Amino acid sequence: MTKTSVQILPGFFLTAAVAILLIPFPWLFAWVLAAAVHEAFHLLAVIVFRYSVISITVGAAGAKIETNMPQGLQMTACALAGPIGELLLLFLLRLTPRLALCGLIQSLYNLLPLCHLDGGRALYGLLTAFLQPDTARQITVIVERVIIFLLIVVALYAAFVLRLGIIPLVFVTVLLFRNKKSLAKKDP
Repeated sequence: MTKTSVQILPGFFLTAAVAILLIPFPWLFAWVLAAAVHEAFHLLAVIVFRYSVISITVGAAGAKIETNMPQGLQMTACALAGPIGELLLLFLLRLTPRLALCGLIQSLYNLLPLCHLDGGRALYGLLTAFLQPDTARQITVIVERVIIFLLIVVALYAAFVLRLGIIPLVFVTVLLFRNKKSLAKKDP
């Protein structure tokens, strides 16, 4: 059995402090619990496929689990396991609607086909099952750019036509900044 390194970055503590100050505790607790379910399902999938967890890093943007899993359909299954776990929280809707809603929002967000999210990793894994990794990466980046363009259009529409303020624009801006790093990497 290999040793797993666990690292908590300083950005996590800053994000946690801001969240504690700005978000009502019941919502914050539901959000964190849904995220924990998400990561637990990723870990469960890795264990089911009998791969090792090399490291777990928790930072300002969430958790990242590094494994020794090869690309392909198993990578796709493991990437989708987290969002599926959160969608299963919908069965608790009557019991705890706040947790179910947080799980749904996080799941939909993570299913966006962007390289740094589970949707992008799932798409890349699926493509590498049938194509060479370089071709799969090129297609993933093209899909990602189309999605980002559509998100920008929707955010502008929501901000100026629907008059929802700057929140949609802030959301897309954060996605763009987070995504800028992932486009420079070799694999999503």
